[in-house]
Amino acid sequence: MGVAGVVGGGRPAELGHVAGSESRLLARVEGLTDAEAAAPSRLPGWSRAEVLTHVARNADSFRAMAEAAMRDEVADQYPGGIEQRSADIAAGRGRSAVAVVADLSQAVEWLHETWAAMPDDAWSRPGRSWGSLMPMAETVRARWIEVEVHHVDLALGASAEDWSLPFCQAALTRLTARLPLRAQEPPDARWVLWADDLALAWSVSALAGQVTVSRFEEDDPPPDVIVRGPGAQLTAWLLDRESRDLAVSGDGRLYRQFHQAFPGP
Repeated sequence: MGVAGVVGGGRPAELGHVAGSESRLLARVEGLTDAEAAAPSRLPGWSRAEVLTHVARNADSFRAMAEAAMRDEVADQYPGGIEQRSADIAAGRGRSAVAVVADLSQAVEWLHETWAAMPDDAWSRPGRSWGSLMPMAETVRARWIEVEVHHVDLALGASAEDWSLPFCQAALTRLTARLPLRAQEPPDARWVLWADDLALAWSVSALAGQVTVSRFEEDDPPPDVIVRGPGAQLTAWLLDRESRDLAVSGDGRLYRQFHQAFPGP
């Protein structure tokens, strides 16, 4: 996937969006009590403190990748793999609300200090996330998704309805492009994912284990399944979160198999 959302091949245009999303998240959790931090989030098995700790460590991971890129090195987002990521999340359980929020605030500040120091040519340099390379510019979009989605996961009043159209377009573009990386023995089928309010649709085709994603055109051959609705709800569905207002047509069995075929994100 090429570098998207960059201005003049340099600094990503989405940097301001990420900062705004983080500011809204920090405002949401300001004054959080210990009981509220320890309460369950919308993610099964995760407390709110664990969600916030994960968002902080995610900022650290992108900062480390950016620092390596400035040295012209390729760094792994999580050098310790899934075990490191899981341990980082678990470390949030039982922490005080003050500690968790302060940790997140500091991680955000350090991330943006690093991004501010990035020379323009470093944004096209790669880092490695779960075995695949991504340019530093793309980590900005990934961070934006991380913050917005986990803000909703906190179950503190935010919802997918709060997501802006620019965010939904950025998220859907990234999430659909990464479907081939998520594929786990998908059935031979073709799905169309259609965001009405963006006037955009993506065709996801699986044939003999080979997955391709392209923009859907209405004169394309009919798909097996069409999932259609508001961009925010389609984004939530792709992320395997609660969604509504989606119209599904075609083979119901293949619709139900989608998240099994493309687990993740």
